[in-house]
Order: sequence, then structure tokens, then C-alpha cells
Amino acid sequence: MCEQRVYLMNEGEEKLIMEAVDRMQVVAGGVRVMNLFGEEKTVDARFHSWANNKMVLKAFETTKHAKGAG
Repeated sequence: MCEQRVYLMNEGEEKLIMEAVDRMQVVAGGVRVMNLFGEEKTVDARFHSWANNKMVLKAFETTKHAKGAG
């Protein structure tokens, strides 16, 4: 898989949460993304779309942001 930029869509807005993502794993309650630099985040979201090295995850209704983001 090519490296991706991963965005979190929440209330119609997309926010970049990680670059150079090379692995994605569905986990209980969301998605874990990992990049080439060893960083990882677990996001309370589901897969939404993927095109042109851009992956969009859609936040669950009750989720405001990615865990550990910021």
C-alpha cells in the first residue's frame, strides 16, 4: 500500500490526523492508523472513502476527535 494522508470527517469538516500512513487496522470501536515513523492513533470512526492517497474516516456520531490527536 502507498503512504496515505488520513483525515477525520466530523460534522462535515475534514481534519488531517496523520500523514505517511502505511497501515490501518479495524479495532473494537474504531480504526487504528500507523505511519512510517512508528506513530499510531486509534480513532473512534469508520472507513468512509479512499482516493488519490487520501483516506477519510467518518467519526461516529458521539465522537468529536481522534484519541491522542492534538
